Amino acid sequence: MTSSSDSVDAAPPWVELPREITATILHKLGTLDMLNAQAVCTTWRSLCEDPVLWRSIDMAFAEVEMCCLAVDRSQGQLNDIKIRCFGTDEMLLYISQRSGGLRCLILESCYDVTDEGVIEAVKNLPLLEELHIYYNLFRVETIETVGRICLNLKSFRFNRRFRRPCPFPECDFEAWAIARNMPELRHLEIRGSDLTDQGLLYILYGCSKLESLDLRLYYVLNGSKTFGFPNHVIDMASFSSDCSASFSSCSSAFCGNDDEKKKFKLQSTKKIPTDVPSTSALPPPWTELPRDVTANILQRLGPIEILESAQKVCTTWKDVCTDPAMWRVIDMKNLGDHNIYDLEIMCRDAVDRSQGQLIEINIESIGTDYLIRYISERSGRLRSLQLGYCDDITREGLIEAVKNLPLLEELHLSSYYMGSAVALIETVGRSCLHLKSFKLNHLWVLCPPRWVRFPPPACDLEALAIAENMPGLRHLQLIGNTLTDGGLQAILDGCPNLESLDLRQCFYVDVGGNLRRLCDQRIKDLRAPNDVIDFEYLTYDDDDDDQYLEYLY
Repeated sequence: MTSSSDSVDAAPPWVELPREITATILHKLGTLDMLNAQAVCTTWRSLCEDPVLWRSIDMAFAEVEMCCLAVDRSQGQLNDIKIRCFGTDEMLLYISQRSGGLRCLILESCYDVTDEGVIEAVKNLPLLEELHIYYNLFRVETIETVGRICLNLKSFRFNRRFRRPCPFPECDFEAWAIARNMPELRHLEIRGSDLTDQGLLYILYGCSKLESLDLRLYYVLNGSKTFGFPNHVIDMASFSSDCSASFSSCSSAFCGNDDEKKKFKLQSTKKIPTDVPSTSALPPPWTELPRDVTANILQRLGPIEILESAQKVCTTWKDVCTDPAMWRVIDMKNLGDHNIYDLEIMCRDAVDRSQGQLIEINIESIGTDYLIRYISERSGRLRSLQLGYCDDITREGLIEAVKNLPLLEELHLSSYYMGSAVALIETVGRSCLHLKSFKLNHLWVLCPPRWVRFPPPACDLEALAIAENMPGLRHLQLIGNTLTDGGLQAILDGCPNLESLDLRQCFYVDVGGNLRRLCDQRIKDLRAPNDVIDFEYLTYDDDDDDQYLEYLY
């Protein structure tokens, strides 16, 4: 019978396991458990100090110091690391400086890791092949830096939180950065952003070796039934769409809730037989499209994409992009990346390409008096001018511009401060005798609480100016105006052809009694002061208060 002292001195049974089996068991514990397991016995401690066990690290909700300890244990042999819900820029830099051979980096919900931290870290990771980022918002510059440094990158995931469709403007800058800087990608996953068809086009051209592409939770992407590209075919046969043009509508493919997960799959074409000439000697298939079809496709890209990318693809596209007919309609919006392009120069370039054939132009969040004058002097045939959030275009600048636009039929001014518009309205009425649609939407009147804080004075001067100078109007929108019932009555008397009238947020107007009956008889589409307002007019920033008060008083 064994004595009690012998049982105490006996080694625990797990130390008799072969070393490789023990190492396999410990490796399955996970990084945090392994750091604790080393305290069990000297055998486990010896195994836990083996750098081979630390080639892969997976940590969540941990302390930065523990992560750094695990990296030190790898002694430069770390191949892949996954970090969830913790971490800082300093920790990421520490990892990169001690793991030059890292192949895979995964960051999930690491909200304290910034763009600058990622940029500094990847500079030390030239061999990185996989970068997966979940639920972090990084700038386009970060994607570009990753592409320039990590030339062997094969897999890139850049996923935001799952969400419903939102009304924010779609943006293709991320797609553009991926296409230009990550040509060796085989696997790409970018969920929950605002990619459009032109962004998808960038990716498919720039990343010619793609094997899988995951675009789930993209609500503004349309897609098309079949795209032909060098070496690849994107198969969307399962999606219902109209393939009359390469960017036909396919909304059913990307609409729905989070459970309706849909994925593109890029399938490589069959290998070309050795007796067939190399595909590099053949013209790309898109050059064989009829010119009008190519023009139709390129027009959907927008002026920024055409000027910066599409016209550089091939001589055929460059020739189409210089056709003045391509520039009869210009939609120039500032999507938020001010440092990427000089949008005012690009807008002037687009106007020059129209060669006087410009019919319609929409400008948002860019522009100066010089730009609006430049447009008016070169676009005497302009029929529609739309300006939104153009704070650097003054009332005087706009007055001088409209004098050069006698054929103008639509003038839409939305959400920027210009003070009293009476002089502008009078000039427009005298110069633009064909004006049919006029919008003058103010940014300052947004909701009833704002009226309580800064009650604006009632004023009918703009309404009276409209009534006296724009008799041919058919559509009028005055969101946030301070006109009264008297001003409304003047508009109804002075604009007998009105078909639609939008008075949302015009809280000095009652629209009752005789006025209501008159509106019902004359106006086909009437929006009352308390009707629900569109999303684009609900933006409010407390920093605007001083400018608002200056306008009022």
